[in-house]
Amino acid sequence: MLQLQADDKAIQAEMQQLRHDTATKDQEFQTEIGQLQTEMATKDQMYQAEIQQLHAKDQEMEAEIQQIQNEMAAKDQMHQADIQQLQTEMGAKDQRIQDLEQRDYIERCESGVFETPDDVFTSGDGDRHLDLTAKFSRAFRTTPVVTVGLTSLDHFPGHTRAKATVVSVSTTSLTVRIGTWASSQLYAAYVHWMACA
Repeated sequence: MLQLQADDKAIQAEMQQLRHDTATKDQEFQTEIGQLQTEMATKDQMYQAEIQQLHAKDQEMEAEIQQIQNEMAAKDQMHQADIQQLQTEMGAKDQRIQDLEQRDYIERCESGVFETPDDVFTSGDGDRHLDLTAKFSRAFRTTPVVTVGLTSLDHFPGHTRAKATVVSVSTTSLTVRIGTWASSQLYAAYVHWMACA
């Protein structure tokens, strides 16, 4: 009988110890669970913060890409405008070159002076003239345009009558007719000529 009581006490003591151990372990588990939950919450906050940072960087990158695209589009428009302006200027210059190539141009001019012999028109009445010819220093490409003008007259007092006209022109020479008429008397006449082609 005493043995049974001793065994019963021993069993109760063991059960009490088991309850105590179980309670201790349960508390430890609860503590570990709480610690794990805290760590998980902390890590979740960190992950959320990193995700927000990544979103923010993604938005920044998208904004930068959009800005670059806008700048490229603006530069492309400027380049297109510059190209269009250059093409317009080149077209105008090409047209100018064509106009210059097609127009008649003056390559060179040559000039000189005709002088009549002394007293050539001091006698006689009526129409009197003298043809004078000049040869060019070298032939013109085409028949030149000739202009003449009286530069000096030495005449007898009274009516002054004189004229100078181009009689003929070629690529190598020209002939000018100098004359007077009626009763005019000329001692000498000087005629300036110019040929251009």
